[in-house]
Amino acid sequence: MTTSFEIQTGQPRTEAAHDPEDESLCDAIQGAFPLRTEHMFMVWNHVYIPLGYKYDVSLIVDDALDLVDAMLSEATGLRTIHWPSNTFASSWTVEWRGALVTIQATWSCVLGGTESLLNASGPVVLPVDEFVAEWKRPFELVARALREAGYSEHQIPRLAVLESVASRVRKHGRLYVLQQDQLPRSSVHEGRR
Repeated sequence: MTTSFEIQTGQPRTEAAHDPEDESLCDAIQGAFPLRTEHMFMVWNHVYIPLGYKYDVSLIVDDALDLVDAMLSEATGLRTIHWPSNTFASSWTVEWRGALVTIQATWSCVLGGTESLLNASGPVVLPVDEFVAEWKRPFELVARALREAGYSEHQIPRLAVLESVASRVRKHGRLYVLQQDQLPRSSVHEGRR
């Protein structure tokens, strides 16, 4: 069985709703994104999972950030994550060794009610660099939205971590890779003639 993992960010609307009382990425994201805007979609073994920016992405961003940071820093690792959102309620056991990551998940509740499909779909196994690449665009989008809303790393210290981790991921995920990056080297040069 072929496994798949992708993240589609969409083009969510943002609000310039800066709250000087915010201290966390979660609080800032909840202020910067309205409830009614495009969702992010995570694709797990060909099953699409909608994630709202305001109340899903805001709640999972810290764990996702720590996971990607660890995967970029450590050659091997094992983490269990209990995602805290009530519309993205799942537990992931993530193990990476060498070039591959395996993610075993138990899905309790997701927006759209596809838990049984997700639980039946099995684990995701893919190269570590492909997994972390899928998080680059969401991290960049969130960081840009927070900057545009007036947040800084002085108010939200994890904003600097978010930007740093995103910059350390070498490529974007499958849906956002530039076409020329996917072509064989000779094809790129031939197209410039």
